[in-house]
Amino acid sequence: LPVKVKPGRRVEEFLKLRLPLGEGNGVMVRTAREKQAFNVSPADSDYRLDEALPIEFGRLSFAAVPMFAKGKVTGVIAVDRDLSGREISSEDMRNLSMLANQAGLAVENSNLYEYIEHANWELSQTRERLLEAEKMAALGEMAAGMAHEIRNPLVSIGGFTRRLLKSLDEESPLKVYIEVIINEVGRLEKTLNEVLDFARDTLGNLEEHDLSEVISDALYVLRRELKEDNIKVVKEFGDVPPVLLDERQIKHVFFNLFFNASQAMEGGGVLTLKTYLTQVEGRTFVACEVSDDGPGIPAEILTNIFNPFFTTKDTGTGLGLSIVHRIISRHLGEIDVVNRPEGGATFIIRLPVAEEAGLYLK
Repeated sequence: LPVKVKPGRRVEEFLKLRLPLGEGNGVMVRTAREKQAFNVSPADSDYRLDEALPIEFGRLSFAAVPMFAKGKVTGVIAVDRDLSGREISSEDMRNLSMLANQAGLAVENSNLYEYIEHANWELSQTRERLLEAEKMAALGEMAAGMAHEIRNPLVSIGGFTRRLLKSLDEESPLKVYIEVIINEVGRLEKTLNEVLDFARDTLGNLEEHDLSEVISDALYVLRRELKEDNIKVVKEFGDVPPVLLDERQIKHVFFNLFFNASQAMEGGGVLTLKTYLTQVEGRTFVACEVSDDGPGIPAEILTNIFNPFFTTKDTGTGLGLSIVHRIISRHLGEIDVVNRPEGGATFIIRLPVAEEAGLYLK
């Protein structure tokens, strides 16, 4: 129960008050529970102070009136006349009731305003997600169409070029040019596969997995490359519940993040992996942080790194992190990136726990 106090009282005592509504028969608790006002003095049979109240409150008499919002009691205003020693009159009670009514309306308006603000924020977030989804869907459809149109002649080019290479003598001066063509065709095929991965909007085999184990499996595949790059891996895995995921796609997410982290740490460094349970806006997630101690991501490009075809590298399609973002979104998860104060960047992946995800993904 919130308690209004007049100047001169020891306010900190009242701020610490906790009056359980289900317990006790003090006047303030009864005011809230019975939804009626009380004006009592020690001579009255129903005069009973709440045990948690400071001992000097209401020694002579005191009144308590309920505050209403939408028909429910949201608080109690309690006053006494210990300083003046005068009785609390009927006129005082009317004025106090009017004050309580106004206070109740203020609380109701405040709650309504807060609800509207939150609803507007949720609508804004939903609108942004829908616009982003529409944009990504259109871009994915276009990319898939282009990839299929390019792939057919590219397969022919690659096949005939390999046959041509086999027909050449070992000492032929044309061999080096043919090998360049074959290598470039292979690079283009890899790019097309990435474009098609970006365009696909389906989940494969969804099963419950321990995210820490999936991360460890992805890490094991890259262990040799990380060792050669002089990168030390630190695991800080927590005890987390299972998540519902497509193992192949989520491994692809971590392959990509590990590869980017190794490129950021030229000359070696520390790759830190951490898993833990977290809650965001009432949803429960298993989170994973992938941190490197490289130079970090320039602030001017931080907001663009998940955009399709955005890259700062001389090679690459700029689709790696876009595919990562798309996969996480398919799993109803979230991904963020922040620069660490001590240097380096941290990617934070959050996937809903299997118990919640199963309601939507299956």
